[in-house]
Amino acid sequence: MPAGQVVKRGADDLVARTFSRSDSAPHPSGDRPTEFERDLHALLRRISPDGRFAEHLPATRVMIWRPPRREG
Repeated sequence: MPAGQVVKRGADDLVARTFSRSDSAPHPSGDRPTEFERDLHALLRRISPDGRFAEHLPATRVMIWRPPRREG
């Protein structure tokens, strides 16, 4: 999907995305990932009791490179 599109997400999708992001795993959950997940679900229920959310897809940059050639 192109960046900028809006997609529908459920609470489970948002929780899974939170755990999958390298900038949010594992330190937000510390040594208590179960409690972190429970609290995140509770927060999401307060924000949207029907469990529906919308997300603007961010742009994704893919960087590919080759290791330098070894001489000799």
